Amino acid sequence: MDGTKPTDGLLDNPPKNLEESAQFSKEKVELLKEEGCRRLDEVLQGVDMELCRFPTRYPIAVESTNLRTFVTRSFKTVPSFKIWYTFTEQKVILLHIELAEI
Repeated sequence: MDGTKPTDGLLDNPPKNLEESAQFSKEKVELLKEEGCRRLDEVLQGVDMELCRFPTRYPIAVESTNLRTFVTRSFKTVPSFKIWYTFTEQKVILLHIELAEI
């Protein structure tokens, strides 16, 4: 063992609150109607946990902004999604979601 505990580093990154923009919520509802996207809510639970802890881990999408993207991996019948977001000290704001072109 290297001496680290499973919680090491987590206290350095207190979780932020999550907020969905009206556009994101609308897009999510539309995606849930598509045949291959029925498990989107499950995918978003994992995304939420990751982004609320480590929002700076993912690339800046537009230079000179804090607009970032997160792309999920496809798994069996669950497609990949691309999520656009931004964040402040207190919250992560989900702005846009689409099927990823991978």
